Amino acid sequence: GQVSAGIAHELMDPAAYISQNVAALRSELKTLTDYVRGQLAKNANPEVSHTLDELPGLLDDIERGTQHVRQIANGVREQAGGTELEENCD
Repeated sequence: GQVSAGIAHELMDPAAYISQNVAALRSELKTLTDYVRGQLAKNANPEVSHTLDELPGLLDDIERGTQHVRQIANGVREQAGGTELEENCD
């Protein structure tokens, strides 16, 4: 149980780090996207436009994956925190 709880705890730290960085990246991406869209208005590039359209979805996927890791870690932590069984053996 203690090992499981420790692993769950260790999973939560990188999950938090990833979530925080996705939020920052989303903000920076907005600035970059606004600029690039302005440039695309002058010189169209369908490939770049498509890439800009895809990036928010990729960030959404990262957030969903991170949330899934958190759910798994919380489940493991809850199970590990259950009643400890003590058994005598020879």
